[in-house]
Amino acid sequence: MAYTFFLVDGSEAATERRDKLLALAGPGGEALLASSGPAGLALLDDLQLRPSLILAGFAMDGMNVIEFLGAVRMRRWLEGVPVAVCANAIADREMMACYRLGVCAVLVEPLSRHELKSVIAEWARPSHRGSDGATPRLPDQATHRRVA
Repeated sequence: MAYTFFLVDGSEAATERRDKLLALAGPGGEALLASSGPAGLALLDDLQLRPSLILAGFAMDGMNVIEFLGAVRMRRWLEGVPVAVCANAIADREMMACYRLGVCAVLVEPLSRHELKSVIAEWARPSHRGSDGATPRLPDQATHRRVA
């Protein structure tokens, strides 16, 4: 069972922290990183990847998390992929909008290993690549990392 975790956030430091937490809390697999919403959507489209779990930062470049969630939900092949939103602080109205768009969890920073492990255990499923089952090329090293 191969797991792929997709991390998208405008803050490189936040993405690095989540990547390290995944290595500690996750079941192993790979982590794909994107620095903005549009870059993340382009990477998903390019790879035709159905990740095990998407971890989206609330504040990302190019679009806000609500727009990102809407764009993810518009892609039928991503239907059912769990998305967790990570935020330093989030208003009730924004949290409700996230849940209406199908978010599985809203995680408040700083993330704990236990909290992330719980979300992974409940929501993450082995990832699938390509509509025909073929494995497309992997992204370059800057966006692709193995997690323990």
